[in-house]
Amino acid sequence: NEKRAAAGQQQPFGCTATAVATEEQYQPAPSSCTTGAGSTYRGEMTGATDNLSVEKDGIRLLPPDKLEQAQSLQEDCNEFIGKAKQFQEIVTEFMQVMDAKQAVIDQQKLRTIGLGNKVLGQAEARKRRQRELQATLNERKAELERLSAHHDSLKRVAEEQQALIERLQNNEA
Repeated sequence: NEKRAAAGQQQPFGCTATAVATEEQYQPAPSSCTTGAGSTYRGEMTGATDNLSVEKDGIRLLPPDKLEQAQSLQEDCNEFIGKAKQFQEIVTEFMQVMDAKQAVIDQQKLRTIGLGNKVLGQAEARKRRQRELQATLNERKAELERLSAHHDSLKRVAEEQQALIERLQNNEA
């Protein structure tokens, strides 16, 4: 029954207790009980009431110095929670900035890879073009040799024909 009374629960015969405290700090508070016959008993629980203080929001069962410590602790906790929330906001903002930076870095990586591939492609294209030009040069050299040989052949034929014409003209004369 004491535990139920300490927790503010209904006790047998409609009794309620208005004080809540730990076992070490338990200080009885006034209570009222309704007996089974409908009469009300109002009495004082036995015990010291030196540590009781009445506030506008209820009865306090802590000594004033403990109450101040508890309030100070509550303020510290609230301050800590505020700082934790502020830290979380900073971390969230930092993560957003880092995500944006990561996107820029990834874009630059892809651009760099693309440019590297383009450079490799240009080098391969230059090599391919050089091979094509070398093949064309070789074809043209071969054609030049063939045409030079043909020219030399035609020149000899022309000289032979000229010599023949001169001999025929000398024989006619």
